[in-house]
Amino acid sequence: MNRSAIAGSIVAALLVAAPVTRLAAQTQPPAAQAAQAAAPDQVLALGKEVFTASCAKCHNVDALKKLPDGTTLIERLLKSDDPPALADTRLKKLGKVKRDAAWAYLALLMKQARAGATTG
Repeated sequence: MNRSAIAGSIVAALLVAAPVTRLAAQTQPPAAQAAQAAAPDQVLALGKEVFTASCAKCHNVDALKKLPDGTTLIERLLKSDDPPALADTRLKKLGKVKRDAAWAYLALLMKQARAGATTG
């Protein structure tokens, strides 16, 4: 099969898949649609609330409390090859919405730590 035939097949597949994708989005449960429509600030606020309630005792609200080995949670996440999997070792006990919100909050803290490391 030549390149133009392959490209044509790909375009045809995309044209068929696009309506199916739109239909799937329209048939999501209302709760899923509402969650996707939630403002990022609301997700981060929930994430901070969840992290504070579930994790801050050991890590502080900013995840910068030194742990017994001298590192912080943020340092561990930044050094990890798979930060979400590392965080999920503790977050998995939460429901999906809370876990995703807590991870969004942690991702923001990591971003802030990276920015501080490059400017400081």
